[in-house]
Amino acid sequence: MDRQQGEPCRRVAQLAARREEGNDWPRHKDCDSEREHTLGVWIHAQRYKHRRGDLAPDKVKLLDGAVPGWQTGRTRGRPPRR
Repeated sequence: MDRQQGEPCRRVAQLAARREEGNDWPRHKDCDSEREHTLGVWIHAQRYKHRRGDLAPDKVKLLDGAVPGWQTGRTRGRPPRR
């Protein structure tokens, strides 16, 4: 498997692990860490491509299976207080 084919699987696994840890969807702006920023930019790009119809069906299936709800992500507005 070349790097380009392995990248989506790696990112999906990282995103799934983040969600399983109880974390909210990663942000692409105003992030707490570089890891969150990287994942946030990646999932933001996947959502954008999906809305435009440019995301490959196999990638949609991979995301749907590993991280349900990926298409909507965070709700807008102020995050809940911790």
